[in-house]
Amino acid sequence: MVKDRFSDQFVLAVKDQLRNVRFQIRRSAQRDRARESERGVPQAPFPQMPLPVALAADAVFSQVESAATALLPDHADSTLGFPLPVEAYFGARGPGQSFTYEFYYALKALLHRFGASESLVFEQAVDDAHARLLRRHADILAALEAGPSRDSAATITRLCAAIAAEIAAARPIKELLLNSSAASPPKHLVLSPNAYCACVLGLSTALVSLGALRQQEGQASREDILVAADYAVGARFSRLTGALRGRDPAEALAAEFAAILPFLP
Repeated sequence: MVKDRFSDQFVLAVKDQLRNVRFQIRRSAQRDRARESERGVPQAPFPQMPLPVALAADAVFSQVESAATALLPDHADSTLGFPLPVEAYFGARGPGQSFTYEFYYALKALLHRFGASESLVFEQAVDDAHARLLRRHADILAALEAGPSRDSAATITRLCAAIAAEIAAARPIKELLLNSSAASPPKHLVLSPNAYCACVLGLSTALVSLGALRQQEGQASREDILVAADYAVGARFSRLTGALRGRDPAEALAAEFAAILPFLP
């Protein structure tokens, strides 16, 4: 088990460094395009790579990253989409989706949704958040594994808040390139991308999970759930970040989630 985790961590570290190189290449190419289309653009504080070279290098590193991904055969492409009920990411009762894989790509998709043309997100940081969830919140996971009970809604809310708190603390989002031609990103995203996105992912997972628990008919679509979670996080961001700074971020955030959830689809 320890050896397998070390092997996975090594592969994730390699993939993240490849992504770092690709991000720098793409940033260089993007600024090169901007320089060609505008006059008087200030020189970037790092050496620029000619655009054709940058595009060729990007293609090479994409192939190398794909080869590294193949070293993690259990992390197959998801066909179910995000968000899923939280049980899907933990234990034998769910479909066995990989927490690290799913939340990494959920972060990437969310950043793209918010107007990031490119983003650098470290998958290893998401994996670290997962490891801390298993270690620090074993009591919540045990309650989830025990099956439905009178406290299931509270258990789901606490676990989804813990997911948000651990992802925010791991800070997987390293850099963003926002698309100037896209709609304005959420106002809190630029200054606190990790906290903002983590709360949106945690809250949307809670919404899907609680809907599945209550077997609601006509439950809102995943798109509507993500939109609602985004608006709610934007409106309550100061309270949510205050909870994340507290002595017990997961429990404080769970209380904030519990106050919001009844008013969301």
